[in-house]
Amino acid sequence: MRVRGHDEQSSVDLLGRLGHDLGESRVSRSNSVKAEVADALSAHRKPDKPTPSESSYDDRPIAQEARPSLRRNVLWSFFGTMLNALCNWLSLFVVARLGTPQDVGTFALAGAVCTPIFIFFNLQLRGLQATDATGKFRFSTFWSIRLLTTLGAFALLAAYSMLFEDEPVLRAVIVVTALAKSFQAMSDIIHGFLQNSEEIEWIARSMAMRGVVSLALLSALFALTRNIVIATVAMAAAALVVLLLVDFRRVRRWGVLSFREAVQVKVPRAELRSILASALPLGAALMVSSITIHLPTYLLEAFASRADVGYFAAASQLVAAGSLAIGAVAQAASPRLAKYAAGRCTRQFRMLLLKMILFAFALGLSGTLIAVFGGEALLAALFASGYEEAWGALVILSIAAAFNFASSISGYAMTALGLHAVQFPMAILVLVLALFSGRMLVPEAGLLGAAISVLIVGIGSFSVSVAVVVRRVRVL
Repeated sequence: MRVRGHDEQSSVDLLGRLGHDLGESRVSRSNSVKAEVADALSAHRKPDKPTPSESSYDDRPIAQEARPSLRRNVLWSFFGTMLNALCNWLSLFVVARLGTPQDVGTFALAGAVCTPIFIFFNLQLRGLQATDATGKFRFSTFWSIRLLTTLGAFALLAAYSMLFEDEPVLRAVIVVTALAKSFQAMSDIIHGFLQNSEEIEWIARSMAMRGVVSLALLSALFALTRNIVIATVAMAAAALVVLLLVDFRRVRRWGVLSFREAVQVKVPRAELRSILASALPLGAALMVSSITIHLPTYLLEAFASRADVGYFAAASQLVAAGSLAIGAVAQAASPRLAKYAAGRCTRQFRMLLLKMILFAFALGLSGTLIAVFGGEALLAALFASGYEEAWGALVILSIAAAFNFASSISGYAMTALGLHAVQFPMAILVLVLALFSGRMLVPEAGLLGAAISVLIVGIGSFSVSVAVVVRRVRVL
């Protein structure tokens, strides 16, 4: 490491004077003095700025004392997530207003097909990265794994879409939705790095920009063409623009990923084994959970109609705004939860988790009151005539949301505690409950049956997840 010339000369003079004065002193005394001199020299030195090639996941240039407050992170995360959610909801609103319930149903069904596949192939790498409190893995490793899994997910969904030979519109929407989710998956892994560094403000801006650009393009194209396929293309275009011009540029400024590294797949075997040991159970568990969430859509498509799928999607979308608020809070707080767990700060962990769960139930209660007293008028005003048929389902879904929100918080807590393997059998148990209740209720009660099934699953999921977390925290 280089030192200015004046400092070097002063250091040499200082060493010379010390050697002359000490003379024949003992070797141990000499070494002690030289150590003191070395410390003095190091105080004059300017730290070298790491080059991009030398920088790694562990070399983050943010001082611990400069870490933003949790409240600031939550507010930014809430802003970005809610604005993105609002834009997604408005996109569905545009399709419902300008199109038909069948268009909304096709749009929702494509999402229900693609989402579980991408959730599995994403392997919850963002969660692992965000809670990697010790900086064990490099960002380039996460990026390479995500690139491979994203290509695999897109290829699988493109092949699956070929089964819908008699429905070319649905087939095309599935392929384009898969492309949009591919771009979003690459942005997501960048957000995981920024989240670990608690750059929540930048993540919020990225999400907000993607939502606004997607809404603007979708609205313009669908208004001109009334074509649901072209409307879906707008989502993919917006995701690509934000990935290249916002997210990738940001991570390059950190010096952890170059253009060359972005297209090269290099995954050290030791890191791959360690990541997959945690990621595969998480990915499988989240995929099963996603199937559980979208199961009412599958059952309504099978036992009711595409229009019922659209009505259910409209009611679910109103409730989904709350789930995204929960996600914003949980993502902002999960690094802090992981640090408390790693440091065995039991009291702080419990208090933060309790506050998050209470917030989840308060949010669910607020949504339920809105649904009871204004849900029917809200559906008719926001969507179109006929959507008020989903009012009863909206009320039940709002009640279920309180339990689902709290269950989601418990899931983040399990990840922070390192309880990865247990999440898969838990997800299977909840899926079995959803299959049993949905198969019994949907064919008989349609929309209401689907909503009641969601309520049953929410109560069961929360009960199991919170029991696992409480048991683990006792021995933290």
